[in-house]
Amino acid sequence: MTRFKPSRPVIYKALLLAASVLVGICAVELTQAQIENNFKEMLSLNAKRQADEVTSITVNGNVMGATAALGLIHEPLKSVARGDLPLDDPAVAAALGAIGSAYDDATGVYMVMPQGLIGSNWYPPGGKPLTGSVVKFRPYYQLAMQGRNNVYVAIGTTTGVPALYFAAPLYSETSPASPVIGATVARINTQSIQAILDGWSSGPALLLSPQSITLLSNKPELNALIASEPSAQTLKEIKALKQFGSSFEKGLPKTLPFDIQKEVVTVNGNRHALARAPVHWDDPLGPWTLLLLGDLDSLMSPAYKTMVGLGGFSVTLLLGWLGLFFRKYLIKARTERLYAITELQIYTKKLEAESEFKNYLASLANALNESLNHADFSQRLISGVVQRVKADYLALYLYEDQTQQLLPAGGFGVRRQDLTPTTLGEGLIGQCAKSMQVIAFASAHDLPIQIIWGQGTITPQSVLLLPLVQMNEILGVVVLASVHGFHAETHKEINTLLQTLSIQLGILNRNLSNKMHISGEMAGATSPSPST
Repeated sequence: MTRFKPSRPVIYKALLLAASVLVGICAVELTQAQIENNFKEMLSLNAKRQADEVTSITVNGNVMGATAALGLIHEPLKSVARGDLPLDDPAVAAALGAIGSAYDDATGVYMVMPQGLIGSNWYPPGGKPLTGSVVKFRPYYQLAMQGRNNVYVAIGTTTGVPALYFAAPLYSETSPASPVIGATVARINTQSIQAILDGWSSGPALLLSPQSITLLSNKPELNALIASEPSAQTLKEIKALKQFGSSFEKGLPKTLPFDIQKEVVTVNGNRHALARAPVHWDDPLGPWTLLLLGDLDSLMSPAYKTMVGLGGFSVTLLLGWLGLFFRKYLIKARTERLYAITELQIYTKKLEAESEFKNYLASLANALNESLNHADFSQRLISGVVQRVKADYLALYLYEDQTQQLLPAGGFGVRRQDLTPTTLGEGLIGQCAKSMQVIAFASAHDLPIQIIWGQGTITPQSVLLLPLVQMNEILGVVVLASVHGFHAETHKEINTLLQTLSIQLGILNRNLSNKMHISGEMAGATSPSPST
């Protein structure tokens, strides 16, 4: 029986079909991951924005300013705190009522006596008088007595509903440096904060206390829940604080149905991203936290997933068929692309090298331009050129027009006494100066140039004699030598370098000539005139 062996095209087609299915699945996963990452970033930004908004309508709001001003400048209120005026003093009642009536959300404005009892107070029509209520255990009163403006959030012991308590010190004088004799407090309902939370429609939005207890949320079933089961001591402290009314008086509190420390949680069977942002209310127990949850599973509908998956499958299948059909053309195109990339890399490196060499020339020109004399010029030339061109030997000869000689000005890799003056046209240096042409030796074994090498000398492999010429006039000659030879790229740089060296030497010669001329004139001007 003959065993069936599939042909290579059949194997390619089967692999292509499997790859298309895999790409379709990956396309769905990658698209969903990208959408979810974008959603998480948006969720984090929204959490911070809403936390800032909650803070701004409280700590930075007008209510805090009015409450603080009342405790600083209202003299009748201070007299009531001292016992000099009755609690129902008309001026005090008018001041408290002015603040309460100015804000629709106000549910009470009052003054707390030094003993921690509510004294003069205002309440809206139908409200309950607060006179005599004990609030000395409230952190907002304690902070105010310490001289600190603060906003405290709690469930009222008399109202049973959440409220914002804006508290400020009541000073004995009109100076914050004077003693604190009580506190001024404005109680505002939490409708504005609740509206912010209710405005979030992508999932639960919660405001957590420093003990991780939900005070407000856009889901009523999540209110008065704690993030994790508290210890007996923690529960005792929460009850003693009375910040949450009677919510924790009976039994253990219920916990939230998700872990607030995770970035992705499950709520009602759906995955939700979780973002958090701090709300700073100067609570002595620490900052509050705003939590926003967003449903991740609803970001991509089944129809959209199907469309993305089919799209990835179809595109891969089509491209695969085209790839099989035009395989040789694709290989050719790939080869050309790699060649183009290589050429581009070569061109880019060339541009970078040219840019680096231009910067080097500019730096060298600046250094040479600061030369004070020929000896200084020689040292700067050696420092700037030897390492760049990897030379082991450098000698600078300057041309003196009056004597038509080339005088040594400095060198590297050679003793100064070994450099002797040369007449124009004589020897290699003189011939280079006279012809004004570069003279190069690839083999320098027959030349009288020796490089100081350690304790002895060595014969160079390559020697270059470079004329320094400006305006068709010889200025000098630079001799370079290398033990290992000069590269082709180094020859190109040296040819360009010659122009910079010639220009800077010409500038130095003119400057020195001008100085000598000026010095001569000054000497002539100061010499005594002959007697008559």
